[in-house]
Amino acid sequence: SEVRLIGALSPKSTDGGGESAGWPPEREAKAVLERLVQGRSVDLAFAAGRRTDRYGRLQAHVLVHAGGNREWVQAAMLAAGQARAYALPEAAACLPELIAHERLGREQAAGLWAHAAYQIRPASQTRELMRFRSTFQIVEGRVRRVAEVRGQVFLNFGDDWRADFTGLVKPAGRRRSGAARPDFKALEGRTVRIRGWIERRTGPMIEVYDPAQIEVVEGAGAPSR
Repeated sequence: SEVRLIGALSPKSTDGGGESAGWPPEREAKAVLERLVQGRSVDLAFAAGRRTDRYGRLQAHVLVHAGGNREWVQAAMLAAGQARAYALPEAAACLPELIAHERLGREQAAGLWAHAAYQIRPASQTRELMRFRSTFQIVEGRVRRVAEVRGQVFLNFGDDWRADFTGLVKPAGRRRSGAARPDFKALEGRTVRIRGWIERRTGPMIEVYDPAQIEVVEGAGAPSR
């Protein structure tokens, strides 16, 4: 069986605008993954929801047996800069921990973080964001206004909601199991990062499945811990 590492998005050649299998971050990530798991026994931990993706691959967290201990493969890949943390609906429970491991690799400019293709995108560069629609990105900017319309929360990053970047939080994304309801209104005037797939909804937009997709940035570009 094939296993998809949920929560850790590995680099692909298309990230660099090409179709070649020779994309260096992709080759490096594959080599690191092989060193972690090849020839070893692993345990699989499944999230709530579907256990397989549309290609029939198992979706799981992978724990590899090493020296009498178990190592979380997703965490190791993220800390080494070989993947980006992401969330899917019904599979976001570990996202805060995954982002914490990702931060280790990002702060050291390790792996994919050394490539311009994976830079954090400014929310103000709307036209550039539209070029990246249908791709996974991390977007940073100051929230100008938070609006709630028919149960949906809109994080507006510009004065013109019809054209500027927006974060959309649908009702299902406004809560986490066992957690208090986030105060999205408190994000007004704060600089945040939102991660997800960019869609075109008048302007560029990222849908928030889980509040952990939103990181509050403190000071000079350093994410809060």
